Amino acid sequence: MFLRSSRLLYLTALLVCVSAAGQNADDEKLPAEVLREFSQVYATIRNHYVDEVDDDVLLRNAIRGMVDGLDPHSSYLSEEYLSTFNRSLEGLYGGVGLYIDADRGLIRVVAPIDNTPADRAGLRTNDFIISIDGESTEDMPVSDAVNLMRGLAGTPVTLSIVRLSEDEREDFETVLEREEINSPSVRSALAPSGYGFIRISQFLRGNRTSKELAEHIDGLYQQNGSDLKGLIIDLRNNPGGDLFASICVASVFLKQGLPVVTDRGRNEINNEHNSDLQNCQTPANVGKSRLLDIAILVNQGSASASEIVAGALQDNERGIIVGTNTFGKASVQRIYNLEATDYKSAVKLTSARYYTPSGRSIHNIGIAPDIEVEYIPVEDNSQEVDRDNDNITADELSNLQTIEAKNSDFLPVLDNQYQTALEALRAS
Repeated sequence: MFLRSSRLLYLTALLVCVSAAGQNADDEKLPAEVLREFSQVYATIRNHYVDEVDDDVLLRNAIRGMVDGLDPHSSYLSEEYLSTFNRSLEGLYGGVGLYIDADRGLIRVVAPIDNTPADRAGLRTNDFIISIDGESTEDMPVSDAVNLMRGLAGTPVTLSIVRLSEDEREDFETVLEREEINSPSVRSALAPSGYGFIRISQFLRGNRTSKELAEHIDGLYQQNGSDLKGLIIDLRNNPGGDLFASICVASVFLKQGLPVVTDRGRNEINNEHNSDLQNCQTPANVGKSRLLDIAILVNQGSASASEIVAGALQDNERGIIVGTNTFGKASVQRIYNLEATDYKSAVKLTSARYYTPSGRSIHNIGIAPDIEVEYIPVEDNSQEVDRDNDNITADELSNLQTIEAKNSDFLPVLDNQYQTALEALRAS
């Protein structure tokens, strides 16, 4: 029975490769040696592994390893994980609110989502998760780490963290209580002297984020009672999301037809994406939003879709980038549902790399800010900087005090990067 199963596996793999080779005339020969090696490894596991393992588990592990080995962002989405993954694109799932990737065989934090257990626990970009509930994450696929951290709201998960800095290493453990993650992608507040502040924490599937953005801009105009003088867009620790969502967000601020991003893949060369609010089905007061002076806040946690927006506004000279260098994830992943499982499973594959409108490749490089300023927590007396500013009248000072009281839980008045962006807008 075992020999027949082993031979069947070998023949199945061989037929798959023959089929694939038939679709690609450039293949000169099949990797017969590797197929034999695969078959022998399978047979050795069946004969000698301490526990009996189902064929289904072995084969799916082989599929997972084949995909996960490509790069940190490609993964096999099993039936169990695919539905959870789709919910996460809608901003709905039970977990701790972390975006992660793989780095040298370790699980690295890209960014926490605003107001989630991970965010409140103080986890940071470039923290390394070395174990989850006592299970080592060394060489663990990202999809497995995500599955371990997700679960029913109210249940605990223990993360062991390593935080590295230039001159020290900090090891600590934190216990997080999972929540139903349903964080809004856009929040806003009226800043002093007629400026607006908008925080985009993630890019949800489709045009949801751009619609929320347009609504918040209109709301800021209503709160101010007159035209805004400028707008600060906070993309710090925004790990990205849907490609189309980033194009729609950039379209709110760019004139129709201006370039947003180009993606180049093996089968899709120079696929250009331009500003197009109509295609995004996003109602926006373009006469106002496309004329506003803009400052964009970024840091090392700004990745993927965030970098698309920041790069598009920077290259089209529509905004000043303030903060620190971004993450440098310039690859596009697409979901390919698998017909063999009635589309209940899928593979998420890196299918292209993207380039900013000027043709820059920022992969593993990131976007350099126009005004570089490291984040330093500002002391309480920093609010006096605004009050003592020569440009602020008595009426504006009164307005500032009202704004600070109203937005004390959200507007980052004690944030030196925010203050730098505000000063840059005032000077423009």
